Amino acid sequence: MAIDYPQIAESAHAALLDAGGPVTLIQPGASEYIPGQGMVTQPDIEHPCTGVVFDFGLHQSGAAFTAGSLIEAGDKQLYLSPEGVPAAIGPGFRVQAFGESFTVVSVKATAPAGVPVLYECQLRR
Repeated sequence: MAIDYPQIAESAHAALLDAGGPVTLIQPGASEYIPGQGMVTQPDIEHPCTGVVFDFGLHQSGAAFTAGSLIEAGDKQLYLSPEGVPAAIGPGFRVQAFGESFTVVSVKATAPAGVPVLYECQLRR
């Protein structure tokens, strides 16, 4: 029997709707050099999504790691439904969620058989 990954993604989205809420991913506008005009920056692109934000556990969030480590005190985890998430998501994106603003430090996609089911992002203020 084949596994229905799109159905699993829909279930993950429904669970995140129950546990979380609306999240806005902000993709920075690309800059390019145009002869005669100089550097031109395109406007940022907003992507409405659904997610939930958590604190990292005490052992992950600076109690056991020093500054400059992968996870710093105050960092947050964002579980994000793949619905509405651009394929280019990565470090440098900004996130507005539940009245707070963050920057994406890292992204890990859970994508069995190439079908995104969930994104886990590390956020920093």
